[in-house]
Amino acid sequence: MRLTILLLLCLMVVFPQTQRTSAPETVYLLKPTHVFDGESAQLHDNWAVLVRGEKIEAVGPAGSVTAPAGAKVIDLPGLTLMPGLIEAHSHVLLHPYSETVWNDQVAKESLSLRVARATNHLRNTLQAGFTTIRDLGTEGAGYADVGLKQAVEQGIIPGPRMIVVTRAIVATGSYGPKGYASEWTVPQGGYFVAFDTRPGLAKTVVKMAADVGVKLTPAGATFPYGADPQDRNIRLAPSFPKVEEIAKATDVFVVCVKLASVRQAIQQRGR
Repeated sequence: MRLTILLLLCLMVVFPQTQRTSAPETVYLLKPTHVFDGESAQLHDNWAVLVRGEKIEAVGPAGSVTAPAGAKVIDLPGLTLMPGLIEAHSHVLLHPYSETVWNDQVAKESLSLRVARATNHLRNTLQAGFTTIRDLGTEGAGYADVGLKQAVEQGIIPGPRMIVVTRAIVATGSYGPKGYASEWTVPQGGYFVAFDTRPGLAKTVVKMAADVGVKLTPAGATFPYGADPQDRNIRLAPSFPKVEEIAKATDVFVVCVKLASVRQAIQQRGR
């Protein structure tokens, strides 16, 4: 018994118990020239923002925001402070199609190259004021978005909070790299269908469909700033409609494409 007690005392000396206490959260008092709070269209002058840890604790006229002792005061003269923006539809593992077409990005760029580029995208997105993004599919990059999300959360790379979905659900034969032999398994992309009209007709087809009640995604939506140099790409991305509605809309879309194509062909022959 005495030997057991002595052994316990020795262990307590060698391995003393330490009380685990969390480090106190850093408090910042931000003092910009203007504050945009998202609730009013007007900028607020002489306002202050109190931040504790990762949360905004108080916002309002400087005289009404009391900072605790030890708070770090950060003056932001000439600057406007605003809430972090939220990007609801992003693909950080892609880059502009004007640089590399989608097919080549998915099929020819290595995963490591795409992740390295995505790292830059995340940093630039955060620096542009977006603090949260919803990344809707890795476009053939598997579960790379999960790793990027973890890297941001662990402070390895700078970036916004990420809501990710990993691999997209793809209808067979609809959205993925084309031109490969059937025995090859190629990475797939998102849920929508990319349709190419004859050059110069995408905007016309979208307008014709809208005139009869079928609202399509704007022509060239997959290109930076919506600028399709050939005006031929249309993204078909129905948002949870009934199957019957999709069938009717598809019939209208096909008729619009045919009419626009015939009219263009007649005009070109008449020149």
